[in-house]
This record gives sequence, structure tokens and C-alpha cells, in this order.
Amino acid sequence: MENKNFTRAKWFVAGVLATLMLSGTALLASPAIREVVFGVNVAINGEAIQFEDDMRPFIMDGRTFLPVRAIA
Repeated sequence: MENKNFTRAKWFVAGVLATLMLSGTALLASPAIREVVFGVNVAINGEAIQFEDDMRPFIMDGRTFLPVRAIA
């Protein structure tokens, strides 16, 4: 038969670990809002490039993202 204090200690440790795991996910969640701008016009050597709908370039957080497959 196990000691009552040992059993209580196991449950206490399990509760502390569960609380830490659940609170860790809430602390890592970022409430930041990102601005994404679609409809970027791209020209290479003065020639406008047309992109398919699934490969449109966009600007996020001040950086321009281009589809490498379409540019290459």
C-alpha cells in the first residue's frame, strides 16, 4: 500500500506540470496583427510579369515575397 503523502505529491506534481503545459501555449500565442498587401506589380527588365492566382506576390511586414518558380 502506498503512502498517502506520496500519492498526494504525485497528484500535485502532475497538476503543476499540466498547468505549466497549458499556460505555456497561452504565453506563446502572439496577438500581433500582420498587414498583408496583395496586388503587387512586378516588372523584370521593364517587362510586366503576370502571375497565376495561386502564385501572386505579396508584401508582409515590409518584405516583398515573390514566387521563385514563376520568376525563374
